[in-house]
Formats: sequence, structure tokens, C-alpha cells
Amino acid sequence: MRNPCLLISLALISMSTLAFGQDRVIKNAQGQSIAPDLTVYTVMNVNNFVLWQRKDGFSNHTPTGGAGGYYPRSTTTAIYLDNFVWGAKAFIDSGRTIPAAVLAPYLPGVRIGGGTYNHGLRAGALVGRGATASPEPDGPSVRIYRIRRDFIVMDQTEYHREAEDLFQTTSEGVTSEMVMMIREQYQRDWDEWPVEKGAPYIERNGIPGFQRPPLSALSTGPAGLIAGNYDEPGISGIDATSPAEQVIWIVANDYTTSVVQGVYGSYPIGIEVQKTVWTYRNAAALSDIVFCRLRMINKGGAVTTGLNTRGELFLDSMFIALWSDLDIGDSGDDLIGCDVNLDLAFGYNSQRIDAAYDKFQLDPPSIGYVLLQGPRVDSPGDTAQFDFRPFPGAKNLGMTSFSPKCTGSSSGEPDFTAEGGMRMWRWLRGFLPDTYTQPLRLYPHPPGVPESLFPLSGDPVMGTGFVDGLGTNYSLGAGDRRFLLNSGPFRLCPGDTQEVIIATVAGLGSDRLSSVALMKANAGVARGAYRFGLAGIGMPESPSVQVSEFDRRVVLNWGNDQAQVGRLERAVGPYAFEGYRVYQLPDRRSSKAEAALVLDADVKNIYGDNTGIVRSAVFDRDFLMKETYLDRRLKNGQGYYLAVTAYRRSADGSTLPNETESPIVTFTVIPQRSKPGEQIPKHYGDTVSVNHVAGHASARVEVKVVDPLRLVGRDYEIRIAAPDSTDWNFAEGTV
Repeated sequence: MRNPCLLISLALISMSTLAFGQDRVIKNAQGQSIAPDLTVYTVMNVNNFVLWQRKDGFSNHTPTGGAGGYYPRSTTTAIYLDNFVWGAKAFIDSGRTIPAAVLAPYLPGVRIGGGTYNHGLRAGALVGRGATASPEPDGPSVRIYRIRRDFIVMDQTEYHREAEDLFQTTSEGVTSEMVMMIREQYQRDWDEWPVEKGAPYIERNGIPGFQRPPLSALSTGPAGLIAGNYDEPGISGIDATSPAEQVIWIVANDYTTSVVQGVYGSYPIGIEVQKTVWTYRNAAALSDIVFCRLRMINKGGAVTTGLNTRGELFLDSMFIALWSDLDIGDSGDDLIGCDVNLDLAFGYNSQRIDAAYDKFQLDPPSIGYVLLQGPRVDSPGDTAQFDFRPFPGAKNLGMTSFSPKCTGSSSGEPDFTAEGGMRMWRWLRGFLPDTYTQPLRLYPHPPGVPESLFPLSGDPVMGTGFVDGLGTNYSLGAGDRRFLLNSGPFRLCPGDTQEVIIATVAGLGSDRLSSVALMKANAGVARGAYRFGLAGIGMPESPSVQVSEFDRRVVLNWGNDQAQVGRLERAVGPYAFEGYRVYQLPDRRSSKAEAALVLDADVKNIYGDNTGIVRSAVFDRDFLMKETYLDRRLKNGQGYYLAVTAYRRSADGSTLPNETESPIVTFTVIPQRSKPGEQIPKHYGDTVSVNHVAGHASARVEVKVVDPLRLVGRDYEIRIAAPDSTDWNFAEGTV
């Protein structure tokens, strides 16, 4: 390619019986281990991507050294490998006049970290500051962490899908042992989420610090965490009710000299890196987006004046880049480009048919990386973003250059030497990666197009501007491609933290160019979601439903939990509550795509059917029966599978998905005749008489029966607080 199951009462398993994933071994018929170490490798796979991650931050590469970015899920790979790489001028004094030591005198004081195919970090945090900073001792906590909010209530089908991804096997190859390994690792990572090391968490209870939620809060699903106002492992934007569904967290450091030198011949610069990768299960375009936040903390422990001296450095003129080797299926027919307005770097296919994707009868997709939040620099009068909060007196940089690498280019990719590090220093700033003895050169541009730091910035969909694949000296023929999405310069002083947020986005259209258009639309969705602080983009919680079963009909009531109704109908952020839906499904494991819509009760506004909000309904027909001439009435004693969801609608459909909808949580109902002697005096929808017994209120009160089985035969009263007031209370009456 290139140069250097059995699922038994999961919620009831005792913690004392868990034998965590890394202690288990799964072997094939030849006795060879086929299980990845789940403390070293894991995948982000809750939506349409499957992206491999390693505990030291190396990403999109499998444990066996293969391409590790799959899209769409269960097909083939579109990313061979990606990584973060950075470079800076390093000084040992705050005045930035004394350069730190370097291995070779190509450019005094410049150091390169991170990596591309080689990786300059080791897993674990840096402990201490300055000259005493050192890596935390290796141990069970030095691992990759992955959580999923619904792991307690995940069904067997979803666990099997997870096993297919992690063990790179078919559905037939999944075993109960694989499923249990995944479940146990989710349990362990949830219980041991390392907030003390810097892993993010969601603050809800108002008590300073992280209080781990009880496992019982998850026993009925993720909604219990919000309903109970519990702190929660994971990440959200400004809206604590919209956490990510799946989160991976990694901490690594560049302390080890031999590891750092193996990348671009540099000494360590004393950085701890915290990487958070997260995503959402959601409708529309959010299924094609994965978010990543990289935090860089200048803790010290850097080599300063020589190999045997350690301390802290003042980093100036620093640049950071997302480096990617995209292989859209077959690696030999790709093209790349950038979109300055979107802060986007992307790849796409040069041919209508890609051999790898054609095996799945798919047209080739397009993959991109959009810089949502660049490094922070001082800027009086402006406001930057940091940790989803405003940071006055600063601004966030965007994409400051784009550096392509095309097969056949006269300027090769930097090799893993100190001289290669100097070439990488040029590449990080948008120049050709020539040897250090040559003058700086920009990439060749078409005749009549002014040179800039953004080659290949045309529009491939329209075929306009500076595009890739023309077969010229400035636009080489299709082939293997790599690139850097660069941002800088900025400073990183001792003790300071910088953070960068990038989204990986994809598009799969009806041909290679419509895939580019969809990918760019999804880049806009990611930018819109970030602009709103990721508020409301997670799925709403699933309504809690009470069921009463009658002769050939069933009453559903999802309005009984008033606290939940309030949370659902008072959504914050760019999404407003729109309504409820009732679905009938063929069986408990069916997806929404297989369901029949029974009811759509939406707000009366400019959207939808405007039927009005209801919080209860009667189910009395089989909506899955397509033939209208058949008797569609329900049969007593037969099980039917239903789900009730809540959904929100975006007022900004230009950049965000039109709606978000809660998960399908299937439950079974069985119509049945009344028990012998049982009297049901009222029916669903019957009105109850109301008498005005005191005062002068003119309010109109209408009472209807929702659930006949829960009538208790008591009197109730409504009291109006004061004249002209709309405040009232309802309680068991005394008159």
C-alpha cells in the first residue's frame, strides 16, 4: 500500500463476577488469538462510520496494520490512516531569545511532534510540571476508554453488530464470548471513567466535581441519567440534556525521546495530549459525522539544553495539522481538494466506479475533515470558543493552509529523519516540503490564478476553478493522495492548554460528485451544530409509556410522567419540540425503517400535519396489514410491538438536520377481554362532568378519561390562584 451470543440479564450481572475484556482470549481453530486487546484498540461505531482508535492517539488503523476507517459501516474502507502532527519554535526563556537544543542544525529551535505513519506519542498522562514532569507509571488505568450511554439496555442485535466491527468477523462468526467481552469493557470504562486525568464529564447535579452516577440510573436506559439529574461520564456541548451517545477518550504524551525521534528526529517538547472522539445516533446527516477534540497541555518534561536536561519550553510560531491518507476504496484512483469557506479538506474518487465499493453495489463516497475550532490566539475585542464556552479577548484560527501530496509529485513526502522534520516544518505552513537548503516555494497554480496557500481549492462538483486530476504540473493525474489541513501560528506557553475540534464527515450520493456535494452539506451540518454549542443535537429521550389492554384495543399514555414531559417539550438550543410519533413494528428487533406509522401528533405550526399535541392514544388496528379489505382489528391474546418517540425540529434547516428523534424502544402489548366481574364504567375519551362550586372564575375546564383502568372514583378540585391569574393547582377535593 505505501511506505513507512449469549446475553443474559445484562442489567443484573454482579460487578463481582465481571472478568474484564483484556483478561480474555479468543482463539481460532489453529489456536491463534483473534481478539483485539480492548484496552489498546477500540472503534467508534455508533453511526455510519467504523473508525479504529489506539490508546496512544494513533487513529484509523487496525490492530493488524490495515486501513481502519470504514464508511459506510459494514462495507469497505475510505481512510487508510490519519493523525495529528505539529511543529513549533521552542525556546527555554519567556522572552523567546534562547532556542532549545535540536538534533541537527537545519533550523535552530524547531521541533516536530505528533506523527503521520510513525507516531511520536505514548499512552498515559504527564504527572507533575516543569523539570519534574514525567509519564504516569504503566498500569491498568493507562488504556483507551470507550463508553456508550445505552450499554446496559442494548439488545443482542446491537451487541452482535459491535462484535462484527471489533472482531472483524461476519454475523455468523460472532460468539457469546465476544459479546460478553464488549459488554464488560463498556461496564469497566463507565465505572472507571478517568475524570481525575482530564476525561470530560457532564455536570448536572450542581455539586462541584464529578459524582459517579449509580448503575441503577441506567437500568431503564440513558433517560434515567437526565431524569435523576446525575453527573455523567462523556461529553456534551452547552446543553447537558444532549450528551454524545458514544465517546472515546485517550491521553498520551511525548516524553520518550526515542519515540519522538523516530518520527521527525526531534526532541520531546513536553506536551500531554487528550483526545476525545464522539458521535451521535441521529437522523439525517449526523449519522455521517464524527467529532474529535484534541487538547494539548504544555506540562514540561521536555528536553531543553541537551539530552540529559528536562524542563519546560515556550513554544512560538506553532502550527498543528490534521494529516490524512484517504483511500476511497481502491487507493490508486483518488483526488483531493479543499474548501476555504468551510475550513474543509477532502477526498473523492476520480472514476465513476471504484473497484472496492462496486463489490457492495455502491458508488464511491467522499470523505472530509472540517476544522470547527482552531487554536486560540490573542485578539482584543474578539471572542474565541474554548470548552464550548466564550473566551473573551481572543479568536480561533481557521484553516490557514492546505498541503497536498500527490503520487508523481517532484516534491516527496518528508521522511522520518531530522531533515525530514525540517521539510515537515515547511509543509505545516503550506509550502512545498522541499529540502531545507532550497528557498520556500508555494504549490504550482494554474495560469492566471494567483498563488496562495490553498491549492486545489476549486469546485469539483461544478468543474470550476483549481481542481485535482487534470494531468498537469499543478494538477496531477489521479492516484494515491495525502494532505495536511493546517492551522497556525499560535503560542503554547508552559502550563497553557490549546484545543482543536475537527469533524470527520462523509457523503454517499448517486455518483462520485454528488457524494462530494453531500459531504460538503454534512460539513455545513457539523459547522452549524458546533455554532450552536452542540445544543439539542443528541436524540431526545424516549417517552415513558403506560399501557392498558382491553378487548381488541390498547390504550397508550405517555403523559403521566410530568417531569419527563417538561424536559421533552421545553427543548433548548436550535431544536424546538415538534411532536410525538407512535410506530408499530414487525417484532422487537425491527428497525424504524420496517415500522408502520400509527400516529404523528405534532405542534400546530408551519411544519408537518399540524394535528396538535396529544399524550395518549388508542391502538386498535393492525397497521402492518397492507390489504385494506382484510379485518385489521386487533386479535385478543396476540402480541403487537409498538414504540413511542419524541422528535424535535430545527429552525435552521440550511445547516442542521431537519429533525432529531428519540430511539425506538419497543414494547409488547396484548389485547384481552375484561376479567370476569370486572366493571369499566368509563372508556378512553369519555368526558367527566365538572361543577363550578365556588368563586367567580370563568375558566373553561374539560376533563377526559385517558386510562379507564386507573380511575379511582374520587373527587378532585381545581383552584385558581387569584382573579385574572392563569396559575392553578389540582388536588384531591374536599367538597
